[in-house]
This record gives sequence, C-alpha cells and structure tokens, in this order.
Amino acid sequence: MNIKPMTDIMQADAEMQSVPDHKARDQGGACPACGGKVAFAHVSAVLWEGDTLSVVRGVPALVCGACHDQFFADDTAMRLDLMRAGGFADAPRVAEMTVPVFAFPADTAPPDPPPPDLPAPDTTAKT
Repeated sequence: MNIKPMTDIMQADAEMQSVPDHKARDQGGACPACGGKVAFAHVSAVLWEGDTLSVVRGVPALVCGACHDQFFADDTAMRLDLMRAGGFADAPRVAEMTVPVFAFPADTAPPDPPPPDLPAPDTTAKT
C-alpha cells in the first residue's frame, strides 16, 4: 500500500491548510493526482508485510471522488506503519477473511519491442 500523506492535498489547497480538524478538510479540496474533489471517509487500508496481507478497517482518510486515491494524515500513516511494524499485536482482531488469489495470464503473443532508448527485456528470467 502506498500511503499518501494528506499534506499533498493541503499544499495544493491553501484553504484546507487552515482547517485544523481533518474531518472538515473535505470542503472543496482538490486531488493532487487528478484534480477531482476529495471528501473525508473511513476506509479499509490494505497492508502487506512479506507474503502476509492485513486489512485495517475504519481508517480516517480523504478520498478522491474521481480517481479514488486515498490520502492519510501524517499521524494516521505513522499509526498504520507502527501497527504493521508491531505485527498488529496491540490491535484487536475484528474479523477474518478469505481472499482469492489469481495468476496473471501468460501472453501468447510476442511482446512489443521496447522503444529505441530502452533496453530489451530479459526473457530468460524465471518467475
């Protein structure tokens, strides 16, 4: 999960910087990725630690209504990182879920050649 700091939005919209409560920052903020309007919401954050997938529900964030990017306040991002680093030992487990895993289909057509300024891909590597 790429944790995007809320300060990206605050820097893009000076009016939002003056609002101390992040719940109120949904008043007209613009997404730095696409320019869409962001709104406060509670989201589920997906965190990977090696091959282990964890989901944290109820995380406060600003969410873009157009591209759906999520932005977290610095303290929220730090708390998520601390939860992950601690193996979620202090976090109450509220549910379990089974997640299907799929393989990406192998291409049957040869790949397009790379642009002239890029090296050709190594096709001898095994996955």
